[in-house]
Amino acid sequence: MEPSTTQQWLDALRWVMTAPGLLSELPGGHNPLLSEDEPRLQNLLERTAADFSPLKRLIDGRRSYKVGPAFEALIQYGLTHGIGYECLAFDLQVFDDKRTMGALDLVLRSHDGQIEHWEL
Repeated sequence: MEPSTTQQWLDALRWVMTAPGLLSELPGGHNPLLSEDEPRLQNLLERTAADFSPLKRLIDGRRSYKVGPAFEALIQYGLTHGIGYECLAFDLQVFDDKRTMGALDLVLRSHDGQIEHWEL
């Protein structure tokens, strides 16, 4: 991947981790996942810049030319590599008999062992 493309993905990763949430009435509120001055953010960006391959694999495994899948990949990467979540499943199809009812964007295990479902 070209350096300029890598930098664009790093900039996008910074943005998804530091942008405030759009809805304030949800758990976690309007606060960003990480603040600009938080050491975990700098550590995440430095480690990703030093070895871009884990993020590249995640991006390449999605239809990252579309905004939604790219955003989901960046959030998943930031949560697992920056905050310490474990991704148990992404885009998990939910069926009723043989009919697809929808999909869960992310199913995660938090650092304290709680299972969380995140819709992006």
